[in-house]
Amino acid sequence: MNNKPIATAWIILLQMILVVLFTSMNTSHAEQVTTTVLQSKSKKIQIALHTPRYFGYTAGDTIQHMIDISMPSGSDINTHHIPAKGAISDWLDVIDVQLHKQSSTQSTLRIQYQVAKSVKTTELLEIPAFKISLGQQPEVDSITVPAWTFSYSTIVPSRMSDAEITPQPAQQPVLLTTQPMFGKMLIYLFATATCLGYLLWRRGYWRFQAKKTL
Repeated sequence: MNNKPIATAWIILLQMILVVLFTSMNTSHAEQVTTTVLQSKSKKIQIALHTPRYFGYTAGDTIQHMIDISMPSGSDINTHHIPAKGAISDWLDVIDVQLHKQSSTQSTLRIQYQVAKSVKTTELLEIPAFKISLGQQPEVDSITVPAWTFSYSTIVPSRMSDAEITPQPAQQPVLLTTQPMFGKMLIYLFATATCLGYLLWRRGYWRFQAKKTL
């Protein structure tokens, strides 16, 4: 009995199982989310902070935090303390902020950060804490969204100096004078016209022919 087809089928099946397991592991790793539930002292505000993995970030990566906010019916969130779009520090920017009201007691806050820092070795960086409060003046209640620490790795060789990896301010463009080029263009045009005239004269286009007399 030839067992070669059966062995081949088992090998193919084993490969398919390994591919499925590897794909599921990568998917679960990419979608890894940690949820932290906090409550204010008065218990009027409860938040669920959803954060991604805390490692494996480098220059240009984005980090999204989602916060589910539970509050008393009819309450308004004071947006004064929520991070606005723009630079938080020299290496951390807020590139998107969205506050959606799901119901009279539920809201969702999404903040997307972008990190870009010049480092020589792996460092622990921190997204600063901020406050979520209800009411305007005076505030009814508030809760602090804690700072979030993550691991940040370098993408440049360690032998490079600080001056080589530190972002430099934008330089003003240098204006170039066109007068020397204008003079050269006139010379080139004159030389071209002279050569063209000489060629036309050589071919007889500009020669004067004497009138024939009867």
